[in-house]
Amino acid sequence: MAKIRGNCEVWVLNLVVQESATVVSMRDGMDQARVFYDGYNSLVQMEIDLDEELEKLAWKIFLQQHKKGTSFVDCANMAVIEKYRLDGILSFDTFYPKELRIGV
Repeated sequence: MAKIRGNCEVWVLNLVVQESATVVSMRDGMDQARVFYDGYNSLVQMEIDLDEELEKLAWKIFLQQHKKGTSFVDCANMAVIEKYRLDGILSFDTFYPKELRIGV
């Protein structure tokens, strides 16, 4: 994140914030989840809510998948990329096409 901070505008889907807080809570406890929540917005320029249009597109993408264990949130991120025509995603997750992954 530090490498791209000055070079890219960072957008985040609200579901990602929720999922991230849950992971931090599970791994490190609620005190660290609070630290994450208090500080994440200093890392992002735009937080996007999953509205009805994005949810429908996310379901469309999700239901086209065949791999067991597909994440709805990953599909929602793809919907955001498609709707807003974003350049890529900061992720090491191999669900996303390599050409979209920034920082790998």
